[in-house]
Amino acid sequence: MSQREAVTAECRAIIASLDHAISTRGLQDVDPADLYDHAYGRYARSMWRQHKWGMALAVPLEALDLVFPAIRHVWARRRQHPICLAQAGLAYITLMPSKLLPANHCLMQANGMLDQLMKLKTETKHGFGFGIHIRWESKGGEIPPLTPCHTQTSYAYDFIEAMLPHRRKDRLEESLRAMAMHTTMDYQSWLDETTGTLVTGYSCIDRRVVVNAMSYRAKLLLKAHARFDDSLFLDAGLEALMFLIRIQRADGAWVYAPEEPFVDHYHTAFVLKNLRSILPLVKDPSLRQQVQATLDKGTAYYLAHLFDADGLPRPFSESHKPVPYQRDAYDMAEALGFCLQHGHEEKALAIARFLNGPMKARDGRYVFRYYPFLSFFLKGMAYWRYANSALLLATAKGTTHGSHRQKN
Repeated sequence: MSQREAVTAECRAIIASLDHAISTRGLQDVDPADLYDHAYGRYARSMWRQHKWGMALAVPLEALDLVFPAIRHVWARRRQHPICLAQAGLAYITLMPSKLLPANHCLMQANGMLDQLMKLKTETKHGFGFGIHIRWESKGGEIPPLTPCHTQTSYAYDFIEAMLPHRRKDRLEESLRAMAMHTTMDYQSWLDETTGTLVTGYSCIDRRVVVNAMSYRAKLLLKAHARFDDSLFLDAGLEALMFLIRIQRADGAWVYAPEEPFVDHYHTAFVLKNLRSILPLVKDPSLRQQVQATLDKGTAYYLAHLFDADGLPRPFSESHKPVPYQRDAYDMAEALGFCLQHGHEEKALAIARFLNGPMKARDGRYVFRYYPFLSFFLKGMAYWRYANSALLLATAKGTTHGSHRQKN
């Protein structure tokens, strides 16, 4: 079997396994963040973000999570996350022409997920958006469940756009415009002194600029401009794009946020992925050249610093906290998607084999994290939001649209 055939076989196994898990258990699930969704947990998380000593308050919970992660079932309820519905639904639409799964099955799944997704939208002053179905503590304070965020709304936009040929186009286009209006108008914005660009909060209720969230904002708004030819979307999208270009470090890296200057794998992959989607939407030759240069420099950093000698993703190149785990499900998902779409077959094969080996859970999904030695005895839990729905989407796109392209 050639390397290409081996990659294809491993990816088909991932798709079949995740499809079976969705078909048998659905996308309702508890979440990694549920570990902190109680009074003590929220206090510990808040102190951890504000003070170095606060990490000590989180140690008992983190230790309990290693030994008995199912403890979250005691207080957490199973629910669906908009991002999981959007990612899985988009994966099924992507797989329709591939013959990896029956086309009628893919369309049925996608239609059901779109219906469920729209029940989870959050109406806003200018439209609607989507949030994370958890109550979480950020550096800017507590964020209620389903508070619209750029990161979540962008995947919903992509999914709804992909459903245009399969549902009433006029209604879906109304939804797309409403999401674009929300993204443009419903976030607090201010001038970032470092870059000289307008930036927004991660969610529509906080004031903390997060780099990957700005990349999702830029992509959604520039896609909306391409569809609706509205200068409002273009201007706001270009502001976000210029922030990404100017905030990039000289070595090609992006920190997570100016207030949280770590460099990690999957948030870097998000920025790269979104810039690749943005590039064809940029019409100005000079700006397009800038985007390409930014993308090239970021890709070089990503390949040089965020993979190890075995071709597997490293969680951090610059960390802000102790990292006891060796592999992370979101890193694996985004790295596999990148490698499939850009012809890095050796890395893709290593990642897919590791997923189908040590990181595969009994229910057919893939576990949250892999710990050296410990994971031989304690398998850990698998979650849809982190990052099985993202893995299905990355593998679907990689095997149908971009696998085995020339390396860049």
